[in-house]
Amino acid sequence: MSPFNPRRSALLLILVATTLVLPGCSDEFGGSVGARGVTFDMSTQALRFDELYAAHGFYTNCAGRPDDGTWSIAITPGAVIESPLTVWLNNHDCQLTLTHLEIVRDDNEGDEDHATWDIELLEAQAQMALSDGWGAAQDFRTPGDPPGPIEFFANARLNRAEAGKFSADFDVEILFSDDPDIAAAAATHAAQFAAITGSYATDTVPAPEYTLRTEAPSDIKLDIKTDTNQIVVSVDGSVDLELAPDAQAGQDYVVHGESLVGADYDDVHSAFSNGQGMPEEPVEGYYPIPAASFQCLLGEDLAAATVARTIVIRNSSEGVSTYQTFTIEFTPATN
Repeated sequence: MSPFNPRRSALLLILVATTLVLPGCSDEFGGSVGARGVTFDMSTQALRFDELYAAHGFYTNCAGRPDDGTWSIAITPGAVIESPLTVWLNNHDCQLTLTHLEIVRDDNEGDEDHATWDIELLEAQAQMALSDGWGAAQDFRTPGDPPGPIEFFANARLNRAEAGKFSADFDVEILFSDDPDIAAAAATHAAQFAAITGSYATDTVPAPEYTLRTEAPSDIKLDIKTDTNQIVVSVDGSVDLELAPDAQAGQDYVVHGESLVGADYDDVHSAFSNGQGMPEEPVEGYYPIPAASFQCLLGEDLAAATVARTIVIRNSSEGVSTYQTFTIEFTPATN
C-alpha cells in the first residue's frame, strides 16, 4: 500500500459539517453533506501519543469525485487539512475508504497554533471500507519498508441519520485501543425493549382497542442496535398492531418522544397534539408502525437513562377524542 502524503495549506481549516438541501431534491443530488470525526479511546494503558489529529482516505463511485480522490477529516480542533470530506446529498452509492490516521506525538504543552506540534502519519494494515457497522479492526503503523511497530488497533464506521444513505451530515466514528480484542469487538448489540399499554376513553366515545400482534411474525420486530457504549446506532423493523373484528378502531396516530406510563387524559391529548405526526389513515386490522417512526432514537444513550417512545392512537367522534397508548421502553443491550 503506497503511503498517503497529505499536503498542508497555510490556512487553518476547521471542518464544519454543513448541509445544503435544495427543495424537491429528496432523491436527487442537490448540495452536499459534510462529515465530522468522532473518536472513542478504549485503551487499557497510555499510548505513545497525545491525541488523534486527522483521518484520511479516498472516494470510490462518488458523484463529482474522482475514484481514488482523497478526503480528510479534522479530529483535533483547528487541524490543518486539505480536501475536507463531503458527499453529494443522497449519493447512496458513494463508498468511503479510510487508509491513514495522523497522530499528535507531542503537542508541546498545548501550543494552540500547532506550529511546533510533532504530527505523524500512520497507515492502516489494510484499507478500511466504511459502512454503517463496525468492520474488521486494523493495526496502524508508521509507513515504511519495513513499517514501524504497531501504535494501536482501530475500527471505524459511518454514523448516518439514515442507514445506507447520505441524506444529512454524518459522523465518521473511530474506535482505537492498544488491545486488538477491544477494537475487534466493536460490534453492535441488540437493545432490549418492553411495551406498556394504556387506554383513555370517555362516556360517549370508546378508546381504540388494539393489541400487539402475538402470532408470527412477532409483535415487536424493532431491531435496535447499540455500540459498545450503549449508544443507539441503527433502528430497523416495526411494531405491529392487530385489531380484532369487533374491536374499536382508531383514525390516526403519532409517535411521542417520551414515556406516557401513568399519564392522565390531558397529558396524552397534549402529546398527541405535539407528537411526530403520521398520515391520517385508518388504523385497521394488522398494522405495522415502521421503524422510521422511531428514527429519533439514533444517538440515544441507553446507559444514561431509560429511553421511551409512545405510540398514541386516536379515535375521534363529534369533536371528542379518545386514545390508546403503547409506550416502548428501551434498555441497554446485554449481549
